[in-house]
Amino acid sequence: MTSPPQSATAPALLTALDDFCVHQSANVVRRPVSDSPNVYDRYFANGFARDGSYYFAISLGRFANRQVMDAAITFQLGGVHHSFFASRRDPEDPTEMQFGPLSLTIVRPMREMRVRLEANDSGLSCDLLFMARSAPILESRSTSEVGDQQAMDLTRWTQFGCWTGWFEIDGHRTSIKPAACAGVKDRSWGQRDYGMSDEANVGSAARPSSFWNWIPLQFDDFAIHSLRFEKGESDQVLQESFYVPLAQNGEDVVLNDTRIVRSDSWRHDYQVDAPRRQIIGGSFTIDPEPGGTRPRRIEIGETLLTAWPYAIGYHHPVWRHGRWHGELATGHERWHVDEADMTKEAFVLMHRILHVRCEGKSGFGFIEQSFSGPYARYGVE
Repeated sequence: MTSPPQSATAPALLTALDDFCVHQSANVVRRPVSDSPNVYDRYFANGFARDGSYYFAISLGRFANRQVMDAAITFQLGGVHHSFFASRRDPEDPTEMQFGPLSLTIVRPMREMRVRLEANDSGLSCDLLFMARSAPILESRSTSEVGDQQAMDLTRWTQFGCWTGWFEIDGHRTSIKPAACAGVKDRSWGQRDYGMSDEANVGSAARPSSFWNWIPLQFDDFAIHSLRFEKGESDQVLQESFYVPLAQNGEDVVLNDTRIVRSDSWRHDYQVDAPRRQIIGGSFTIDPEPGGTRPRRIEIGETLLTAWPYAIGYHHPVWRHGRWHGELATGHERWHVDEADMTKEAFVLMHRILHVRCEGKSGFGFIEQSFSGPYARYGVE
């Protein structure tokens, strides 16, 4: 069953949030302005060791008009993705983010977020706290159409930070220290075509050509966040880059940092493993921002680890985002990264954890990348 056994439109129920001045329409907070089934509100966050020894990622989404809230967490250790999935009916209170043993709590908005997975039959558990090191970066609104239908209309902000806590796999505990574990959190909302068809085994080469890049990189006292979306190799739908000051103490993080500098143009000259559709080196250059005097060139170093958002539900054949599983359902799975078939659409979106250099300074972060369809410049078919 792909939908709850009643109307897909979110019921007009009051929540505690309706006692705050946060309304953007005449609807109650819980009901979106649009009745589209593709309305969503999502958390994403990840963490990764600076030596490449582990990676973890969290996803939680609310699909009000589908009456679904779902979540997933994955840990990659020793080349294996260990994932826990959960889904429930959209709660009456949208701030309630508990899925059996899995929960997400906003401890301090835009400063601290806690993710807990209590002991369960998957053998996975954790207690992790994300601590912000930068202001949230508001990206440009993203819109796109397929034919005469709107496929995407969303807003996202992204934030740099670090993690503390631990995760456990089959009784083996890995301790997480802020100095050793960087990470990124993002929040996005709007409309996004998640669909319900089984796309997991669709060959990527059969799809229209597109290229997605989303690159959060941390240095000692600043970060660089760049993103772009290309339809084909000549149609730049979106490109922008941000220079972001980093705080050494979370108490110094502000919500609106006037020191963030935005550039609306950057160019890439990558080295690409074409059969695997992976960026393995090269560089990208950020053009000067308004009033700036020089471009910034970022050199891509060694890739330490590759992870797949498939492990938290993206294009997953069972646990894809927004699918109805009943009042409450959980599941888990494990697979080795060698099983990822980059010719399939399910695996074209990946995270390449790597070292970088910018103007003589060493940095660290990841490239989120997706080559869908052919990209002749880099030999991708």
